[in-house]
Amino acid sequence: MKALRFAGRDEPLQAEQGAYVLPSMVDIARREFIGRKLFGTAVQFVPEGTQTYSFDVLTEVSNARIDPKYPGAENLDLTSADRTSLNIPTLHKETVIPKADLDASRMTGAPLDTAVIDSLTYKVGLLEDTMLLIGTALTNGYVVNGLYNEAVASGNKDETNYDWATVAHIITSINAAITLLKADHIFGPYDLTIGAEAAGYLSVLVNDGPATYGEWVQKRIGGQIFETEAMATGTALLSKANNVGAYKYVIAEDLRVKTELQSVREGEGLFAKVYVRGLPVIYDANALCAITDIS
Repeated sequence: MKALRFAGRDEPLQAEQGAYVLPSMVDIARREFIGRKLFGTAVQFVPEGTQTYSFDVLTEVSNARIDPKYPGAENLDLTSADRTSLNIPTLHKETVIPKADLDASRMTGAPLDTAVIDSLTYKVGLLEDTMLLIGTALTNGYVVNGLYNEAVASGNKDETNYDWATVAHIITSINAAITLLKADHIFGPYDLTIGAEAAGYLSVLVNDGPATYGEWVQKRIGGQIFETEAMATGTALLSKANNVGAYKYVIAEDLRVKTELQSVREGEGLFAKVYVRGLPVIYDANALCAITDIS
């Protein structure tokens, strides 16, 4: 299977299509998905051959002490790092462009309709968003925790029922989550990730105007508000903005498309695969607060 850069030289796709498809894919990924935006600059690229990634989970230590003279009484914690090794999963979607379309392209010189690649990109990007923000269970029972599920699993969550349909609860809910983060010494600014229903509640005017609850929340948290279909109704995530050191996205192969001409038996179509290989790595779940019940 050949990478997209070879399209137009040894594949039926024309060169101008190869020049168009990848920028189009990148544009869709940047426009539609917020998982990588939430990770910010905390992205690490590893060699393509990397199959697993090992890391240590941060463990809490006791408080420091002060003594009147150097060197002071020893204040030693014996820590044992929790070493974790995880497979780097592949997120992918495939399609076949029929032989008839390829023949017509060769005959007329007209470019193939590669819009289907954009559709595949959207599906892969949505799955990546879900993995980064929420988490996902793979077919063999292997679990990858995203930010929300890791927060819940680590006990960093607010389970109080604050129904945002009663908009006064929005202020109470955000303040409660901030209080939990500050109790773990995580101070603002924060980012808030929500679904479509919660975004609708944030559009309501505070005391009939002029500001909306969304504007109040953004001022309160100091960071950004992200809306995504990956976040389930009734849930939200408050996280430390500028999170370097708390979590990162490890990428072995970034978003790409590969193509291959099928055999006669397979139908002589053009097989296309869009995929990414990456893994969210969370060192410190204290930087996260899952809000589990706002509906």
